Amino acid sequence: MTDLIALFFIFAKVSLLTFGGGLASLPFLYEVFVTEKAWLTAGVFSETVALAQMTPGPIILNSATLLGYRFAGLAGSITGTVAVVVAPLLVVMALVWIFENASGTARLWVDRIRVAMRPVVVGLLAVALWTVALPVLHRRELWAFAGLSTALYFAVPFLRKYPQILLFGMALLTVVLYALGMTSLAAA
Repeated sequence: MTDLIALFFIFAKVSLLTFGGGLASLPFLYEVFVTEKAWLTAGVFSETVALAQMTPGPIILNSATLLGYRFAGLAGSITGTVAVVVAPLLVVMALVWIFENASGTARLWVDRIRVAMRPVVVGLLAVALWTVALPVLHRRELWAFAGLSTALYFAVPFLRKYPQILLFGMALLTVVLYALGMTSLAAA
């Protein structure tokens, strides 16, 4: 039970304090789940995040659901999902009330702060990319998949419009190559 409470507060903190979207939260989640608590290995974390990215919906919500499940089963999945949704919802409700009652000067300061945060968000997204890529850097077949995916994305306009088809196609190609014994699906 204490692990579920800790899980709730981890996801509530991440969802409240991460600015820049779900990808910006990944370095924080990695730090907690892999480095600090050692609840998951880097490979399992990377696989879980990859699955969260392929699943429709916001990546932070999908990550909370899947990481919570990997850590504590169904109860962890529900706990992570509720924490990610409820914590920011309460803050947003409070902010809406404040903005409705705020003067023009307060709104100006909020806009200034938002503009000043943009470079930080770019940095956090770069860290998120590195966090997801790090466990697979030594696997050559994964570099081939990354190169093929990138080439197809830029060469086929349809895939830029519907990247989920590219994700599904690459997953299918991986399963076929695995069945033929041409690649390994082991965790990094």
